[in-house]
Amino acid sequence: MEADSLYLTVVTPPLPTWERGGCVLVGDAAHALQPSSGQGASMALEDCEALALLLRHYLPEPPKIGLAKAAKKYFDMRRPRLDMVLRRAQQFSRMK
Repeated sequence: MEADSLYLTVVTPPLPTWERGGCVLVGDAAHALQPSSGQGASMALEDCEALALLLRHYLPEPPKIGLAKAAKKYFDMRRPRLDMVLRRAQQFSRMK
């Protein structure tokens, strides 16, 4: 929680994975950013495109195996970018 401003904002802690039992989270469901960052929709669209491309690549394999591989690659690929955007959002939030 941040109490630096007039309005309290709550940021969810990072999840250890964005997939469980064949359900894959994208956007704010996987990684909610601070509302003041203005990056929520952009990150969600990037997530959707990345996951769609990975599914297209891995789903010729048996569905359960392909989905598991795509979900793992999606998390591993997107997490570094998310961490960078989150750090920048925190820096900008302190400046506002």
